Amino acid sequence: MLELLYEDLGASLADELTTKDLQEFYNRKIQTRSASTANRYLTLINTVYNRGIEWGDIKGSNPASGVRRKPESPSRLRYLSLQELETFLTVCQQPRFARLYPVVVCALFTGMRRGEIMALDWQNINLEHGTIYILHSKSGKPREIPIAAKLHEVLVSVGPKTAGPVFEIPDITCRRLFDLAKLQSKLPPFRFHDLRHTFASHFAMKTNDMLALQRILGHASPQMTQRYAHLSRGHLDAAIKQFDASMPELDIDSRPNPLEIRASVTINTI
Repeated sequence: MLELLYEDLGASLADELTTKDLQEFYNRKIQTRSASTANRYLTLINTVYNRGIEWGDIKGSNPASGVRRKPESPSRLRYLSLQELETFLTVCQQPRFARLYPVVVCALFTGMRRGEIMALDWQNINLEHGTIYILHSKSGKPREIPIAAKLHEVLVSVGPKTAGPVFEIPDITCRRLFDLAKLQSKLPPFRFHDLRHTFASHFAMKTNDMLALQRILGHASPQMTQRYAHLSRGHLDAAIKQFDASMPELDIDSRPNPLEIRASVTINTI
């Protein structure tokens, strides 16, 4: 991204560029790229200016802050059904995927991002208390994730150690094995990040606890977690049925008919 920015804007000094210049740059990107990609470019420019002003290298205001962005299309929400999960996990249990399997299980039972999983160190896992500590997350805030019983068994099988990486597999190897396992499973296309969606979707459907889900996923705002709220409809239906069963029975047959009462009132009035 920096190389492309330099090709387009590199002839000007940072304090020479105006909001109009950056708006025109953004408009050019919109013509050839998606709104999401164009917004990522603008976010980078905005960050560069903010740091430059913070460090005293740029005087004045941030011209990127005045650029009008286009709204991004909602990102797709692909998650694996329980049947798809069983199929994919069966493939991952093959000897050739021995190093991939624990990584996949960790993603499915925690909703952690791939970068968080690959950077996970034994120092940040407390098997006795059943907790994973994420010290550096995308939101910049640390968080704690409870360890499910099934994940606990897998973590015990690959360790534990006092320190060092939990999953001793290079990122490139993880990617290749994951793509190979997907191909062998013959499932509809999905990405590693969709394992995070899978965790969140099934958690929402089974618990309807969106606040807990927000904390586990490390979302900065509840709005980000609400994308999974509609999946908990079945749970809400069960809850209203339970509520309905607890209420007094209504005697519908003996209740006066409003139409008959109205007709009677009308006749008497006449």
